[in-house]
Amino acid sequence: MSTPPAKRPPISEETVNKMLATQAKEQELKAKELEIRQHELKAQAAFAQSMLEAQVADRGSERLHITKLQLHRIIAIGIGFAVMLIFLAYAMHLGHGDLVFEFGKLLVSAIVGAFGGYGYKAHKDSQRQGPIDESS
Repeated sequence: MSTPPAKRPPISEETVNKMLATQAKEQELKAKELEIRQHELKAQAAFAQSMLEAQVADRGSERLHITKLQLHRIIAIGIGFAVMLIFLAYAMHLGHGDLVFEFGKLLVSAIVGAFGGYGYKAHKDSQRQGPIDESS
């Protein structure tokens, strides 16, 4: 035996009006939340744009700094080379050809060692990266 469902009293007009008012307030609240969310998204987009602009400026200044460093290195090497040539020319002028010859042997050994070290490092770096797949 099942019991018959209890009869509910009819919904009054006042209750319907309260429900409608509550739904209207909920819709207003959702609209305000959506407006706040849109404002947040605009603020995040502006922040991201400013971060990208800052990165571009930072990379530009970094590149400028590296360029200046390379220029200073080239100038220093050029000055060193010029001083060495002046020294060798002066030594030859004084008649010390054997000193110039020994200095030349030393310089050639240093250059060969530098290129060998550079080649060794390049070889080690290429081994760390792994073999290059040429099939793709």
